Amino acid sequence: MIAMADDMSRTCDAIVDRLWERINCGEWRSVAKDLRYSMADDMSRTCDAIVDRLWERINCGEWRSVAKDLRYCLAYVSALKAVCRCLPLPAISCCGDDNDCVNERKVQALYALDFGLLMSPRLSGDNILAKMATAIHESIVCCGGCDSERTLTGDNRKRLKLSAGDDRALNAYTVDATGDDHKMSHQLSDNNNTVITIPEDYRRLIPYFGDSVKHRIKRVHELDIETFLADYLRPQEPVIITDCMADWPALNGPRKWSVEYIARVAGYRTVPIEIGSKYTDDEWSQKLMTINEFIAKYLTPGAEVEAPGGGGGHRTGYLAQHNLFDQIEELMADISVPDYCCLTTSGDNNDTNDAEDESAPPDVDINAWFGPSGTVSPLHYDPKDNLLAQAMGAKYVRLYRADTPAEAIYPNECRLLSNTSQVDVECVDSERFPAFATLDQYWECVLSEGEMLFMPRPVVAMIAMADDMSRTCDAIVDRLWERINCGEWRSVAKDLRYCMAYVSALKAVCRCLPLLAISCCCGDDNDCDNERKVQALYALDFGLLMSPRLSADNILAKMATAIHESIVCCGGDSERTLTGDNRKRLKLSAGDDQALNACTVDATGDDHQMCHQLSDNNNTVITIPEDYHRLIPYFGDSVKHRIKRVHELDIETFLADYLRPQEPVIITDCMADWPALNGPRKWSVEYIARVAGYRTVPIEIGSKYTDEEWSQKLMTINEFIAKYLTDGAGGVEAPGVGDGGHRTGYLAQHNLFDQIEELMADISVPDYCCLTTSCDNNDNTDAEDQSPPPDVDINAWFGPSGTVSPLHYDPKDNLLAQAMGAKYVRLYRADTPAQAIYPNECRLLSNTSQVDVECVDTERFPLFAALDQYWECVLSEGEMLFMPRRYWHFVKSLSASFSISFWWQ
Repeated sequence: MIAMADDMSRTCDAIVDRLWERINCGEWRSVAKDLRYSMADDMSRTCDAIVDRLWERINCGEWRSVAKDLRYCLAYVSALKAVCRCLPLPAISCCGDDNDCVNERKVQALYALDFGLLMSPRLSGDNILAKMATAIHESIVCCGGCDSERTLTGDNRKRLKLSAGDDRALNAYTVDATGDDHKMSHQLSDNNNTVITIPEDYRRLIPYFGDSVKHRIKRVHELDIETFLADYLRPQEPVIITDCMADWPALNGPRKWSVEYIARVAGYRTVPIEIGSKYTDDEWSQKLMTINEFIAKYLTPGAEVEAPGGGGGHRTGYLAQHNLFDQIEELMADISVPDYCCLTTSGDNNDTNDAEDESAPPDVDINAWFGPSGTVSPLHYDPKDNLLAQAMGAKYVRLYRADTPAEAIYPNECRLLSNTSQVDVECVDSERFPAFATLDQYWECVLSEGEMLFMPRPVVAMIAMADDMSRTCDAIVDRLWERINCGEWRSVAKDLRYCMAYVSALKAVCRCLPLLAISCCCGDDNDCDNERKVQALYALDFGLLMSPRLSADNILAKMATAIHESIVCCGGDSERTLTGDNRKRLKLSAGDDQALNACTVDATGDDHQMCHQLSDNNNTVITIPEDYHRLIPYFGDSVKHRIKRVHELDIETFLADYLRPQEPVIITDCMADWPALNGPRKWSVEYIARVAGYRTVPIEIGSKYTDEEWSQKLMTINEFIAKYLTDGAGGVEAPGVGDGGHRTGYLAQHNLFDQIEELMADISVPDYCCLTTSCDNNDNTDAEDQSPPPDVDINAWFGPSGTVSPLHYDPKDNLLAQAMGAKYVRLYRADTPAQAIYPNECRLLSNTSQVDVECVDTERFPLFAALDQYWECVLSEGEMLFMPRRYWHFVKSLSASFSISFWWQ
């Protein structure tokens, strides 16, 4: 914009310099007038060139995609052009018979201003373009240039489609409580038992207007704002209000609206006219013309535009859905914004009764609809509540309920017309649209002058709009996914990940947009559409998987929490699936609850039935349930392989005896205060399902990630539990296995706690993690702050019995906390010779051994088979294992298990 303005300024300077040479060669009074005109015309042509260039940029796509700066720039240039056209004139407001008052230039200036107003209605707070246009229009009328009064009043009035007799017809649609008949009228009774009189001329235009009272819209007189809110706005019920326009100047006195009055006040103003019977027709178009031209072409008999193809057909013109009142402020002064409009979500406390301020509340869009008899708006919906005020003439309106099935309305498949039905209501094609032909749930009315109809925003309309936006989001996600999913994850640009997360958040909003609330408990209320909420939740989780921390307060996670709670509240409760009588379906049965804690440390040496006893290197007896021992028959009796267990390990001792010398240790009591281990939030499969059952997570499918058939799949936690943690489900059948073999599912190494903050609230980051190189002095013991230190990676490991992490190492120190169930862990020192471990040659798996620890191939891996330097343990619920960085470790779950790893360095 600056470059364009500077270019224009330099052009103006060049023109001024040339003209100044000619002007500044004598006395001012001797300067030819045409030089002054020439300067203005040259500047005007420069403005035209700039407008053309801007128009090329603006007119190349949808209006909503046009940058606001371009619109403002076009408006400014239009204002400058208007000044240029009027610059040579001595005055634009009082002309008389002065020949200098050239109306042609004023009309050109007025067109330029209206063009600017159409591009950007509010160029400034006081709407300076509209005020300039008003002054010029008054000057044109004052100077007698094709005065609209002379054309449209007096003897010429008979040329209007609105004849003298029609003035009475405009008000002939009356509400008559006495039931008196009107000559040539048609009488109906509304649902208040009030006789409604319809002029016969109207009746001929709408022969489908029925006699049934059930289709009538209720009429109310003196409707106070509280009643409107309680009885109509909140329940979204239509109503006709018969008296709320009584004080409008447009309805009374010298400013009462008529075609002549509109022509007099705004005849030379330029407006966009829709040409065609309806905007869904192929030949429909739009054209800029003055209101005088519009009236002459479409509101006077015999002057209509001939339809393409000849045959004597004519096309209708309609000033439809245009923000005329920002453009022509004199017309805005003739109406008032209804007080009912203060009841907007964003402006409940707005006071719109101020007589000094007739401007609309911020969230009210005011549009004009002005045209001859027979103009049609096809069946469609609007996304906002609507008060349709009839200021002149009368209209027939038919409404269909918000919950009318979309398949019965037959909306257009074209995205731009998706809010409009394909059905011609006046001539229904029952073969193409059989469902519509049978619809009997609708309201209808003839809206007369001085009446106002409240049309609620339809929920189905919001759903259609939201679905349209959602599909757009899907298309964007698909394109982003193509770019993201073409290499290693670590090489993906962060901007792409954030973009994917933002679009996912937008899609979630779109899915929930039509719902009145996502946090209310709904019971059996059908409006609580859990399917849409589940879709929204999936979109949010997908965004969280791409970029967990979209904002400092993790807004995506908070949105997901609210929606999940709403799903559970509204009847999709995971507890009903996973507790009570169905609890026996879980692989973790009631009897297994004790088994989870059956691996105990027993200082007395008492034996447990069906248990296997070992002694650790502290001479403490360790009791291993027999079920566990069957899963790990290689778990030996040798004390030298035991990992030391320590109780009440202070942070200084941990640093001196284990972290610095890089020695493993099991800490037996540092999780005692976790809600995940105690009380109502104690973790179990049922609890996880209740808190996070509808959340989407990545599941590893296969016995181990080194297997060829290993894969990953997104699914909800409920689905994961049903497939892999319930008896009889057995997991996914393995490819090529015809004997009933199944594959294991595992939620492994996933940053679940940024995604599901409720689970993060159930655990605490161990104080030992403050001993990082980059934050030695961090204090993470604050009970008010459960967020992890900056350099701690927290991952979840959740799955059924038998899940395996093959022998591998991690580049960071690791505290493995066992929150539920038990696991077998074997460790090999970091300095174990690599040739004895046999790491994979593939770069992506270079931290993983080729050896299957549970079934060693001694021929392929003889050095590993001879290794005797390792530690092993069964890590029980409530215990935490410190594994130094680069220690090779093998892990196997012995029951339904949930572990948390804290990696730091």
